[in-house]
Amino acid sequence: MFSLVKFAPALAALTIAYSAPGQAQSAAWLDDLMLQLAIEQACDITEILSSEEGILGSSVFFEARVQCEDGRQFDVSRIEPDEKFTVRNCDFVDIVC
Repeated sequence: MFSLVKFAPALAALTIAYSAPGQAQSAAWLDDLMLQLAIEQACDITEILSSEEGILGSSVFFEARVQCEDGRQFDVSRIEPDEKFTVRNCDFVDIVC
C-alpha cells in the first residue's frame, strides 16, 4: 500500500515542473497517472522521461515514459474519455554486438 505522505511531495514537484508557462501539459493527467501507478505497480514516480499531450480526433491523448524510485520504467498512454492509463513495463534487453 502506498503512503500519501510520501506521495504528496513527488506529486507537488512534478506538478510544478509541468505547470511552467508555455507548457501545453496539464497536471490533471499526471495526478491520475501517479495515483494509478502507486496503486497498481507500487511505483513512486521520480522522473518523467518523456511525455506528449495532443488531440486525436475529438479526444485528448496522453503518452509518457516514467521512471519509478526503484528504477523501473513504464510506458503509459490514455485517450480521453478513458480514465485509466494503459501501462506497459519497459524491459531492458542486453544486446551483444
